[in-house]
Amino acid sequence: MNAAWPAPGPVLFALGFSLVAGIAACPSGAPPSGGGSAPSGALGPSIAARVGALEIPIETVARIAAAQAIEPAHARDLAVRDALFASEAESRGISDDLSMRAAIRGSHARALLHDFYAAALRAGPVTDAELREATERRWFELDRPAGSRTVHAVVRLNEKDGADRRAKALEIAEAVRAAVAPLSSSPEAAREPSSSSADPSTPAAPPEDPLITLFKARVASVPHDGFEIIAEELPPVTADGRVIEPGGFTFAPEFAAAAAALSRRGDLSPPVASPFGLHIILLLERTPPRTRSADERRKLVVRDVVAQRARAAEATLLERLRKQASVDPMADAALALVPVVAP
Repeated sequence: MNAAWPAPGPVLFALGFSLVAGIAACPSGAPPSGGGSAPSGALGPSIAARVGALEIPIETVARIAAAQAIEPAHARDLAVRDALFASEAESRGISDDLSMRAAIRGSHARALLHDFYAAALRAGPVTDAELREATERRWFELDRPAGSRTVHAVVRLNEKDGADRRAKALEIAEAVRAAVAPLSSSPEAAREPSSSSADPSTPAAPPEDPLITLFKARVASVPHDGFEIIAEELPPVTADGRVIEPGGFTFAPEFAAAAAALSRRGDLSPPVASPFGLHIILLLERTPPRTRSADERRKLVVRDVVAQRARAAEATLLERLRKQASVDPMADAALALVPVVAP
């Protein structure tokens, strides 16, 4: 197996080796009671121990040893102990208890989930299609495009506003642009940005860029005439509207496209209409792309891809099995009467 390929975690391997699993593992029926007789004969080549009619495979012992980082002999003893306890629990009728049955079903379900994971591992290396999908999901980390960090002023509009009000909003937006236009050739625009967002994941908050301070002051000097005008710095955004921040959201495509059309610090857009109103956008900086090679990305997405494969297999099976399930329509009324006690 490839060294970069993940092994199932200890929790997954440990599933099914508790007392509950010992009961559940017994073949088609109960494990022998304390008074039962053990089958005679030598153990098979793949069997580590036998407790009554229950055989403990070497693979089971190996999984316990790997999960708990213990010697195989110790792992075998633990498996034998669990099998003995399971046998005694069966002889006492404990396995007939409703909570025990629920625990056994849960153990079986977890074992099935482990099987999904193991099958996903066996499916082989990350394919090109899986790499593309994983890169799209984790684009911020793996394939970050260039972005535009801006400050903008928006003259707010409501979708119900009529033509006259929209025409007045455009006049104000033009006045805002005229007020901030001199900043494009100001000394502040010629300087390097003082609040770089080349790495937006960095939590430090540097002082406000002087160009932003001047922009806000000039916007505030324009008469609002009853309109709400918001001036604010915005995080970098890609040309297709993705905000370049961890877990970022999206901007209106009209805004993102207009910001991407600006090329130099201090460049100013014409009024740009979006669902939020009319924007005047000033570019603070262009943030560079940050990408990784295909080989690097393929190594980084292995666990993600394996998990996606397992989830897909689980969803497919669940969709098929749900068709076999039935729920009493009166069950909700009964469930409403069940007291819920916090642990």
